[in-house]
Amino acid sequence: MFEYGVDDPDRLACSIFLFYPDTAEQIVVDYLNRALFVQDHHQAALWSTVLTLIEKMQSGGEGDGCSEPRLAA
Repeated sequence: MFEYGVDDPDRLACSIFLFYPDTAEQIVVDYLNRALFVQDHHQAALWSTVLTLIEKMQSGGEGDGCSEPRLAA
């Protein structure tokens, strides 16, 4: 689904929020739990940051600067 080596939490949060607005928080929690289960502290920190961003986006009712994905011409 998502490239697990991504290190840009803002981009990752925007992508998840735009493509999966109804389940974004649960998706991120699943990835966070996986990172914690395998004791990958770097990925856990990344997904924790993404979760915080998703929660902010959900409480604001919009993507907080996220724009709709554009198709290449």
